[in-house]
Amino acid sequence: MISRYRYLLLLSVFTFLVAGCGQTYSPFIMLPKAPLQEREVQVAGSVGGFPTVGENFPSVTLGEVGMIRYGVTDHFTLQGEEWTGGFHPIGTSLEGIALLSDRTSSWRFALVPRIAMMNSGYEITGWGSSLSLAAWTPDLLGLHPYLGAGVLVGNGHLDYQTTTVADGLQLTPDQRYLIGFGGALNAGLEYDIIEHISLNAEFATSGIIIRDSPGNYYWNGFWVWGLAAGYHF
Repeated sequence: MISRYRYLLLLSVFTFLVAGCGQTYSPFIMLPKAPLQEREVQVAGSVGGFPTVGENFPSVTLGEVGMIRYGVTDHFTLQGEEWTGGFHPIGTSLEGIALLSDRTSSWRFALVPRIAMMNSGYEITGWGSSLSLAAWTPDLLGLHPYLGAGVLVGNGHLDYQTTTVADGLQLTPDQRYLIGFGGALNAGLEYDIIEHISLNAEFATSGIIIRDSPGNYYWNGFWVWGLAAGYHF
């Protein structure tokens, strides 16, 4: 069986080879109450604010996430997410949770690498990747708190521009691209309603420096929230 370190290495290498955040993305990690054990499965749905970058009008879009995660080993979980805005697809991500510490410790740490593809319909509008250090903290009044801190990078199409041609007007892709890098912080609580069913509440903040043309840089900062319901078996 491939060790947890090889799983982490493979996923991390793949993450940074295709690194590149699109304009709208999910910043949440929505951790379970504890690292999944081998062959455990969790499915979840969530809703929350998705940052949408922009020089003049950065905004937050209400979005939804469908997620499934699987315990490959006791120390490595693989998960996939589908992001939607108004239930229209806007992105997909592949992530890992690699446990770094003993799962019985009161503080447990993990690396969470992510790659993501942003899209509008069938058109790919951007790529993104991030790497976070996450921590499950000691339980508090029956709640399961967790924290996260990480870095992110990304790129995406800036926009479309109208170009005049001999036989009329047509839309052509703008040759400029958004290139961004920054950091993110997460703080959340997980609560088991009944056996196998859980709720998450999470706040996330991110700050991104964006370059959209040579010599033109600007800053976007976001504070957003998210809620999730999950079922594990």
